[in-house]
Amino acid sequence: MLDDEEMISKKEAMQQVNLAIRRLALLYHYFADTIIEQLGQESGIEIIRKAISAYGEHIGREARKKAEEKGVAPVPENFEEDIPEMAWKWEVVQVEGEERTRVCYCPLASEWIKLGKPEIARFYCYVDQAKMFGFNPEYEYIHTKNILNGDPYCELVARIVSEKNNKNTSEEPVNTVWSYCKRYTKEDLINMEPSCLRALFRERIHHTIECELYPIAEKLRKGEKIQLDTDIPEPFTETEMDVVKKAYI
Repeated sequence: MLDDEEMISKKEAMQQVNLAIRRLALLYHYFADTIIEQLGQESGIEIIRKAISAYGEHIGREARKKAEEKGVAPVPENFEEDIPEMAWKWEVVQVEGEERTRVCYCPLASEWIKLGKPEIARFYCYVDQAKMFGFNPEYEYIHTKNILNGDPYCELVARIVSEKNNKNTSEEPVNTVWSYCKRYTKEDLINMEPSCLRALFRERIHHTIECELYPIAEKLRKGEKIQLDTDIPEPFTETEMDVVKKAYI
C-alpha cells in the first residue's frame, strides 16, 4: 500500500488504472452473463437495461449538480468527464459540420471482445445515453459508431431532443427506432444521414430482447446486407421497414 505522499511513475499509475478497469469489465460481464443464464434472455436483458439506466442517470445527476455549483448551464460541453483520461484514447472531430467525440481505444471494449460476447457487453454502452438523460434530458447522446458493433472506433455526438420526441422516462418500452430518450418519426429518419441511420438501427437491434434478432446484429457487425422479407421478424414496424431500405437495401 502506498503512503499518502509517496509518488509513483506514470507507467505504474497506468497499470493500476488498467487493473481497475479490467476488473470492472469482468464484473459486468459475469454479472450480466449470470443474470441472463438464470432468468432467461428476455427478463435478464430487461434487468441489465434497468441497472445500466439507473447507474448512468446517477452519474448524470451528479454531473448536473457539479455544473450548477460552478454556475454553468447544464449543456453537453459542461458535462464533467467521469472516466480516466489515461486509459481511453479519444479525440474531438468535426463530421459534417457537427462536433463528435471519437474513441479510438476503449479498455472496456477491448476486454469484452476478448471474452467473446460483445452483444451482451453492448448493453453497458447505454450508460452514455443514461448519463446525458440524467444530466439534461433536453439533450441526447447518439453512438454513430461503436467498437462492439464491429466499427473501428466509437463515435458519439450530443444533440438536442426535439420537444415532440422527448420522453418523460428512460424506461419506455422499445417499439420503434429510437436512441434512448428520443423517438424518431418517419420524416426524421428519411432525412437522416445514412451513417446515423445505420447506427440507430444497430442500436435498435442490440436493444431488442427478441433472441432471433441477434443473428441480424451479427450480420450488421460484419457489414452484410439484410433481407427485409426473411431477416426481420416482428416486432419491427412498417416505418422501420421503410427506412431500413435506405440504409441496407
